[in-house]
Parts: sequence; structure tokens; C-alpha cells
Amino acid sequence: MAEELEHEPQPQEPQNGLPEGEAVPTDGAEPEKKEKKPSEDLFYWLNALTTALVSLVLVFTFIGRLTRVQGESMTNTLQDQQLLLVWSLGYEPKQGDIVVLNKTTVEHLGGVAIVKRVIATGGQTVDIDYESNSVYVDGVLAAKDVTIALPPVNLVTADFKAMGTYTAPLPGQIEAMEASITKIGIDLGLRSLVKLTSKTIEIRWAQDVKLSDGSTKTEGCKAFLRCVSKGIPGLNVDPGNASENEIALAVSRYQLFVAGNEYWLIDQLNTIMRVGGVDYAKDIRSVL
Repeated sequence: MAEELEHEPQPQEPQNGLPEGEAVPTDGAEPEKKEKKPSEDLFYWLNALTTALVSLVLVFTFIGRLTRVQGESMTNTLQDQQLLLVWSLGYEPKQGDIVVLNKTTVEHLGGVAIVKRVIATGGQTVDIDYESNSVYVDGVLAAKDVTIALPPVNLVTADFKAMGTYTAPLPGQIEAMEASITKIGIDLGLRSLVKLTSKTIEIRWAQDVKLSDGSTKTEGCKAFLRCVSKGIPGLNVDPGNASENEIALAVSRYQLFVAGNEYWLIDQLNTIMRVGGVDYAKDIRSVL
């Protein structure tokens, strides 16, 4: 008994490689393409721009941001106007870290972010002894005042023959600068000072200024010394009395600020002698 087989019709291949229902171009013309509306392009670009802006906001809010160092307080680690990339995601401050304080927490700074080093974190104990101007963290001495003699800046002089002998200073040329630090005690701080490597020392103090109206104003002062120890001092050991030891420093750079204003910058290695905003070594540098 023969079985009758049914055959399903096979789909026909589109002619000329064109989808069914699309007109066959004549005379070699290209098939017509659907044109995009201008509104579609505008929507695409607006969507891409919005996505990029949202991504930037999220990155700078939760991951990190750029900020600039303001001032000399972090010298020698960071320089004034240096650009920093601040990482925020998953960060917890640790002792010794450098952090940027939120601008909203320091209104008196006029909206300027400040960069500082963490000396203690939550759970640690900070004691400040105002009589000896010492700072202790968990009972360990972190900083202590010392007596410092800042270097005098003496110009090199020359003798001229004019109705006899006339001695005049030579602007832009100075004699060797030397500072001294008198430190109490023989400790790690003393060992750090006498290391025969170049170091930058920052000295801070405050002074009271009497104004013409009789009132008193307190001004902050900061000095920066780039120096190297001239040797190991002779140690004074007197049982029952504190040991005072004087360290002599050879200074190559000396900068002074009073109330935020630079008074002078003397940098022998880079031929800079700026006093009151005037650089007296500018002409010398121009011919070197």
C-alpha cells in the first residue's frame, strides 16, 4: 500500500539578495534607505552627555577628586600649588596619613581646602602641654619646642676707591648662612637632626603686635630652612639637670613668612635673593 507523502513548499530565495517586499532598484540605483530624523540624533547626544556628566559626579563624590595644595605648611613633603588626586572610596584615615579637610568645615579659610597630616585617630589620646609646648600621642612625645637661632643674611662686600676707601655690599651675593638649634635631651629627635643629609626644617611661632590704636594683634610666623648638620655636637651630661645640646646647621635656603606674607627667600643653590617681593639676583640668573 503506497503512502501519499505531503511535501511542504520550500521558501523561495529573495531575488537579487534583497529582502522580500523591498523594491528592486533599476538602472543600477542603490536601494532606498530610511533616513534618521534630526530629533533621533539629538536624543542620542543628549543621552550620552547626561551619562558622562552623571558618571563624573559619581566619581568625584564617591571615588576621588582633584585638589591643590595651598601654602607652605606641608613642605618638604608637598609643595605650594601642587595638584593632588584625592582617593575617597573605602578609605579610613590612619595616623601619619596626609588628608584633605572638607571645605565646609573650615569657613574661616574662605572655602580653601587644607592639606594636613593626621597625628591621631579615633580611640587615641592626644595631650597638649601648653607650658612646655609639647604634644603627646598615646603618651609618646610627637613634637616639642626647641630654641632656634635663624641665620643672618650677610651680603658680600667689596672695597671701592672713592675719596679713600668705600665698602659697599654686592646685591645677589651673600656669605655662608648658618643656623643653630638648641635641643633638650638626647633622643630620636636629636639623632634625626644630626643626620648628614639635606633636610627641610619648618619653624612656627606666634608674635603679638601692638597697633597704633592700642590694640594687640597676634600674627603667625613660619620659617623654612633647607639645611644639613655641620657635625655631631658635643653632648652636655650633667646628672640631675636636663641635657642641652646645640646643633649647628649649614643653610642653603631660608624663607620667612609673617601673617601669610613672604618677607624674604634666600636660595643660594638656585641663585634667588627675593626680599620684599624684589629679586635682587634676577640679573645674575639671566646671564648664567
